[in-house]
Amino acid sequence: MLTPIDYVVGNIVLILYTYYAWKTISKQSIQIKAKYLLLTSALIMIFSIINWSFTNDFLRIIFITLILTLANMIIYKNSIKQGILLSALSQLILLGGEFGYAFIVMLGGKIFPIPKIDTMFGSLFANVVIVLLAVLIINIPFVKKTCRKLITKYDKINNIQMIIPISILMISVNILLALVYSRIDNLML
Repeated sequence: MLTPIDYVVGNIVLILYTYYAWKTISKQSIQIKAKYLLLTSALIMIFSIINWSFTNDFLRIIFITLILTLANMIIYKNSIKQGILLSALSQLILLGGEFGYAFIVMLGGKIFPIPKIDTMFGSLFANVVIVLLAVLIINIPFVKKTCRKLITKYDKINNIQMIIPISILMISVNILLALVYSRIDNLML
């Protein structure tokens, strides 16, 4: 069973990835002082642990997107539109890293000893591998260029017009994440 310390260590890795992804995708610099950045990071961590502990797989991604959107708006002084887009893009790329990790577990789990996720080292190992894969994905020139084009096109979209695409994106990411997590949980038992 994972303890709150496991969640904190895993969240630190994921928060660092999120900040890196936002900076890489948007080419923006952080607009607040270091102490407020640490406070915002601590709040993200607390809300993420509460979110992970008390919500189901389908609501979890919606709540974490809202948490990250608010953090993006505070840290980079972005509009809600840009905050939602950057949060969704960083999570989508992280989802690619999770698919990569699931692929590694399915293929390499029989050959290489991969630690179980329900242990401290297994949880940290999984988070680090997922983040490394996501960083590799985000640094692919095609992905970086596509994300930046989305940002420029997204700014021109009317607020009403963005509700349907964001809703479809959230529903599809929810379904994919639930499938990935249930698949990994079943494999690791």
